[in-house]
Amino acid sequence: MRSVLRERSNRFFEILKYDKSDWYDFWKTYCEENSEFMSGYDVNTGVGDETAKSILKAMSRPFLDKINRKNHTIKHLKRKTAKEIHRRQKELGLSDADFTVYIIGAIGVKDVIKMTRENETIILIDIVSLYKNNRIDSLEDIILNSILEVKTPGGIEVEY
Repeated sequence: MRSVLRERSNRFFEILKYDKSDWYDFWKTYCEENSEFMSGYDVNTGVGDETAKSILKAMSRPFLDKINRKNHTIKHLKRKTAKEIHRRQKELGLSDADFTVYIIGAIGVKDVIKMTRENETIILIDIVSLYKNNRIDSLEDIILNSILEVKTPGGIEVEY
């Protein structure tokens, strides 16, 4: 069985290597170089170039530094989530998985972004948005609920 969970969040935090005036250029390059999961982000979030530019302009380096540090401290949550997905693979119907969950860094617009491409659903879990919404410690529940929503026609409601 292939892994349905892919951790890609660290790629976004390379933005911190750049001067803030170059963050938008980094964002455009980041989206292009990571098209495996970022292709369609703009369409599925309604965030065009100008909106992305203004969001990045409003962000601060200390804010992203905090999220980056938190992202490193939650590695145990990511491992626990991967183990839980593996443990519940039958219940979650993963033998015929037609989706992939990516833990990413983005511009904090939505916690979870679902996109469909060529018979596959892509689920993006944005660490920046989770941090902004004080939900980052619920990562495991958010990922598992996102999988259940994709695998259950009509979705389900689960409290977390």
